Amino acid sequence: MRKGLICLVLAAATSVFTPAFGAGGDLDGKALERAAVKRELAHHLAPIKSDQDLQRLLREDDPVLAPLRALSPAAQARFVRSLRFTERGLASFYYGDFREELTASQSYRLLSLFGAQDSLGAIPGLRVESQADFAVLEYSGQEPVVGDYEGYECVSRATCKRAPLHICIGSNC
Repeated sequence: MRKGLICLVLAAATSVFTPAFGAGGDLDGKALERAAVKRELAHHLAPIKSDQDLQRLLREDDPVLAPLRALSPAAQARFVRSLRFTERGLASFYYGDFREELTASQSYRLLSLFGAQDSLGAIPGLRVESQADFAVLEYSGQEPVVGDYEGYECVSRATCKRAPLHICIGSNC
């Protein structure tokens, strides 16, 4: 397990500076591979990988949930109800309250709980109030969001359906 994680990190580190697009402007194979490695690493390091993890942390009122607490109680409830998990991790979520109640960096921290911080780039209209907000949006825009479908939610294995203000993470659905 540890050896596999080290290989995963090394693979990600060696490909960080490779351009994401091929000569024709299309995503090249290496960019897709980098995106998959980044997702896998983020999932591996995330404290919440399943609904069971989330429910346990909610019961214990664990401090790791501090980024979730930045949302109002009603928004927290909407967000938590919207979460769909598969064996691959978070598959979809509702982001409607992010734009009203969170800044870009707060949204990044919240999505990081699930290893879904790369989905930030698929969310339009996030607030920028600090250098940290600007930085996470700038970083999120550096590489294309591969397999995130804005305006869709995961409803069953490999099936995203239209749902306003949702993100379906295609690789996890």
